[in-house]
Amino acid sequence: ARPVVAPRQANATPAARPRAADHLMWLALPALGSWLLLAITNHITQNVAAIPFLWVLPLSVYLLTFVLTFESDRWYRRSVFVPLAAAMLALCAFGLQHSLGSDLRTALPIYIVGLFALCMFLHGEMARLRPGGAYLTRFYLMLSLGGALGGVSVGLVAPHVLPAYYELGVGLMLCALIAAVLWRRRRVGLAASLALAGACAWFLALQIEDDAAGVRRMQRNFYGTLVTLDAERGDARERVRKMYHGSVKHGEQYLSPSRRREPTAYYGPSSGVGLAIAAAPATPGRVGVIG
Repeated sequence: ARPVVAPRQANATPAARPRAADHLMWLALPALGSWLLLAITNHITQNVAAIPFLWVLPLSVYLLTFVLTFESDRWYRRSVFVPLAAAMLALCAFGLQHSLGSDLRTALPIYIVGLFALCMFLHGEMARLRPGGAYLTRFYLMLSLGGALGGVSVGLVAPHVLPAYYELGVGLMLCALIAAVLWRRRRVGLAASLALAGACAWFLALQIEDDAAGVRRMQRNFYGTLVTLDAERGDARERVRKMYHGSVKHGEQYLSPSRRREPTAYYGPSSGVGLAIAAAPATPGRVGVIG
């Protein structure tokens, strides 16, 4: 008996071999997604509000975009998410040098929606670049390496290279540049992406200029950015030196020799400690305060 050979399917053509440019995009797109996750988490927890477990919100949004874009192609629509991502990119970059991006009531929705829109764009474009079955293992390996690369860049490299939290501004600019690479063959898309990259760079420059104004010293470590600066309050006796951790003031001291030992900030007469001491019995006593 002759063996029965199934007819060759018309669509069973070998998958196209990925180019070097494809491998770079498989690496860059997830790297920027994890970069934005960590940078936005750092911004809202260090510069906006130190709320316990606030980091869970951006992480959930980031994972949701992965689920939506890789579960089905119907969730990511370029006509919806590309304009939304462009608008949120500009708004997030603007907020870095404006009070809009540091006030909890406005900053939290702006950066959470911005993270969702930008990660939908990055992960949606990544899902569109999926190769044939023969190359899927390599594709997912590059995706994992890209995510790790973005995390290492923000978590380990940035604290040693950047004097303050500038990685978010850099990440937003890189998102606009990678959009320019994706639409390099479309004149309008290329021009719009480069214009967005220029706007992000301008807002980042304004942020750096504003941070450096009047600063005596700026130093960063794993826990955040410490800044000391001097502030005038009229005459020389009112001049103070302040210390900030992120956007939170953690103390100040009068520079006038006659007032240097005068308690201020957390320990001033109107603070909780000052009011408690004023309300205590008038008998002499020794007070120790830890804070």
